[in-house]
This record gives sequence, C-alpha cells and structure tokens, in this order.
Amino acid sequence: MGKSTDITADRVKSCASCGKCSKSCPAHIDISEVLGIYGEYLFGDVRTLEKLDGMESSGKPVDCIECGACTAHCPCGLDVKELMRELAMMQSCGRLMKFPYNGKVCKELLSGQSTPAKKF
Repeated sequence: MGKSTDITADRVKSCASCGKCSKSCPAHIDISEVLGIYGEYLFGDVRTLEKLDGMESSGKPVDCIECGACTAHCPCGLDVKELMRELAMMQSCGRLMKFPYNGKVCKELLSGQSTPAKKF
C-alpha cells in the first residue's frame, strides 16, 4: 500500500469505537461501524467495502452532511468528518474501488507511462 494509505490506516486504527461520533451524528450514520469497515478495507480486505452497499438507504457515508459533530465528539482526536468524506467519495463514484488506491494510476498518467481511456 502507498504511504498515504498507511497514514489513513493508522488514523482509522486509532479509533476507540466508543460510539460518541455516531451518537452525535444528525444523519444517523453508524460511524463506528463504517470506520470499522473502512479499517478492514485499508488493512487488506478489499471485499469488505461491499458491506456499505448492504447498509440501510439512510446512514451511509454519502448521507454525511459534513457538520463536524463527529469530529468534535471524538475523544481520540480523529478528523472523523474527513474520513467520512473519503468514504463518501469512494461510495459515490458509482462502484466502490476494489483495491486500495495508492496513486499509481495518476502518477503513470502524469508521467506519460500510461494512456488515459479514449473519449467517445
């Protein structure tokens, strides 16, 4: 995994799963559960993100209104809002990514080693 993925994994790993973020969420997202799923994904279980598809229609990361209540209530000092934003972006891309992103594709495109898909 890339360095940025390792940093994110360490942040998620430091979550105490106390549930204070979830209790403060006006969108009723079970943030503790979502961060647990994200942690499993970051530590190598790429199939685990499919659990997000099975969650109730409300309460998914894409339902986050970015109010910051979760971050304000986190006793571990995690920027929970940012983690939720990362997951929401992954979830709203149409399909969840099936591999941990490490920037390889973007680096290849920028260096000219890879060609982007043709536009139709």
